[in-house]
This record gives sequence, C-alpha cells and structure tokens, in this order.
Amino acid sequence: MTANLDLDLMRTFLAFADGGSFTHAAGRVGRTQSAVSMQMKRLEDLVGRPLFERIGRSMRLTPDGEVLVGYGRRMVALNEEAVNRFAEPALTGTVYVGSPEEYAQTVLPVLFSRFAEAYPLVHMEIRCDQTPVLREQLARGELDVAIVSLDPDQADGIVLRQEPVVFVTSERHLAHEQSPVPLALFLSNCKFHRWALEALDDAGKPYRIAYTSPSISALAAAVDAGLAVTSIARSSVQPGMRILGKADGFPTMPQVRIALVQAEKQRSEASARLAEHIIDGFRHDLAA
Repeated sequence: MTANLDLDLMRTFLAFADGGSFTHAAGRVGRTQSAVSMQMKRLEDLVGRPLFERIGRSMRLTPDGEVLVGYGRRMVALNEEAVNRFAEPALTGTVYVGSPEEYAQTVLPVLFSRFAEAYPLVHMEIRCDQTPVLREQLARGELDVAIVSLDPDQADGIVLRQEPVVFVTSERHLAHEQSPVPLALFLSNCKFHRWALEALDDAGKPYRIAYTSPSISALAAAVDAGLAVTSIARSSVQPGMRILGKADGFPTMPQVRIALVQAEKQRSEASARLAEHIIDGFRHDLAA
C-alpha cells in the first residue's frame, strides 16, 4: 500500500531542514525534542529510507532527506493554499508595496509567488526606490507597506533581517587597486553612500566618486565592467563580484537592518495579510 505522509510530520521535518537541529525544530513546532525525534523516526518508517545521519555530534540530512525537503515544501504550501482558498471569503483588493530594487529582484519574488498562490485575487503594485523616497510615499499614503533599511540606532518598523554592508569589486578586474579608488555609489541620501565614504575617510584610503545611481543594476554594471568599487548589502552580492576586506585594504562598515514599515492609515485586510506573509517569510523561509 502507498504510505500517506502526514503534514504534521512534514512540518517538523522542514523545521529541522531550516534550522539543522532537532532543538531548532522542537522550538519551531512547539514540541519537546524527544517528541520531535519520535516524529522523525515515524517519518523515516513511512518513507522507508534513512533521512538523517550523524556527523560527529551533529545530525544532517541524507541525500534522500534532501530530496524529501523539496516534496515537503510543495506539500505544505499546497495544503496552505487549499485551506486559505476554502476556509474564508476570497481576499481581494490592491496592495501598494515599496521596496529597494535589490530586494525586489532577490527575495520578494519568492515571497510574493507564495502569497499569490494563497490569495490569487489580490493585486500587488510594486514600487522600487531608495528608503528615503519610500518613507515619503508611506507618509503620503501612497504605499501600504514598505521594506526599508535602518541605521543601527533606528527602532521603527519590524526588523526582518540584519546583515553586513560590504565593499565589492569585479572578480575579473582590479579597480580596487587603483588610487584613488573609483567608487560607484547610490545617491547621497542613501546610507550605503554615507557609510562607504565615512569608512574610507576613517581608514585614510583615498577615493573618488566615479558614478552615482539610485539603481543597484547600474552600480553592478559599473563593477562588472571593472570601472569601480561599490558598497552593497552582502545578500545583494552577485556572481562575478568579490567582497573586499581588510586583506585588500578596505575597512568594515556597519550592519544594515532591513525592516517592514506599514502606513499609519487604516490598512486593508489584504495589506495586513501581505505584511504578515513578508514577516513570516523572512523569519522562516528566508532566515539567514
């Protein structure tokens, strides 16, 4: 007979896959570690293959376990979609979302595709710009939610992620060895621009601003062509870029915090659901 894979077992299994330990999985699903171990033994029995192997004092997924992760994510997502589709009236409306370009290109497509599966009648309008502009649009009521970058001492919004800001150069060129160093930076109202200049000034490293643009694509093109060095969040580093560190003569910069900020006006049910979806996605599916 064909085995039926229990979704509760699969959720626990995915919690292990995301965190790499039974302890993490136990905290995620609200069970004791021994209960999680029993669940995973039952899942192995159902599949008929070992899903975990011990390496030293740690556990990791076997190749069969890695394969099951893909099936498990699809099973859980499809279940969530079906439940949302039939458990409540169809959610409709338009949500206006603001985001820096780099996040609209990388993490948001994953989150939005899942949201669209669960709420297919909600229309999302995405506006890409730098944080100061997005904040102005929020204040004017032109956006419902926005993903923005925060200085280390800022406390507004719901923090989604914290990561380093780094200098990067092309793997194929030597722009970083020039003196003064040619820089391709976001506009002067961007904190990445300010942090780069402050760090280089403090380190006594000469530089010149060769290019400025509000678009990360334009900055990446300048770097890829070997024309300049830029400063971006580490998650935005693209293939063909190399992170510059102390060994290259480049200083460290502050860590940036990525946060979700919502409009102060009365929010629609659709915008509230999208905000919850983004928060949950960053903290679980996209956890660094």
